[in-house]
Amino acid sequence: SDIRSPPLLTMMTTPAATPTPTGFNKHRRDISRGCLGTAAAMLIFDSHGIISCLLGAASIMALKEGTAMSHKNLKWMILSAITFVAGLMTAILQQGYESVDEDKAYELKMKLWLRCKMYKIFWGVTLGFFVLASVVTNKKAEAAASEKKVEKLQ
Repeated sequence: SDIRSPPLLTMMTTPAATPTPTGFNKHRRDISRGCLGTAAAMLIFDSHGIISCLLGAASIMALKEGTAMSHKNLKWMILSAITFVAGLMTAILQQGYESVDEDKAYELKMKLWLRCKMYKIFWGVTLGFFVLASVVTNKKAEAAASEKKVEKLQ
């Protein structure tokens, strides 16, 4: 008999044997938001990007345990991957800046510093807005849900 592995599409659309517990993905996204919020602050205020790179990796690890095909998880996974790359890139630029001799290549040193700061500030602020918007949206959704519960009880 011919034993074949199931097609990839079938594997992706077939639900797992055990359903995901209620609130599991939300908890994973909350962990991711915390990591990414801290990463945004580290990108803006830290001198090296390696901490934000590690926080981006931690966020990816937290999200990979959740439902892979969830559009909410996918959005945060993409932000985590960009944060990982941005942190790594700024750490490399910072290392290059520190290794260039100022007397021999002042212009190169300043270009590396400027590019590093530009990436850090741009992605740190952008990521901060994403995290802040999600926190505000979650608070509004929770308030609306609690109002509906109060109305049902009355």
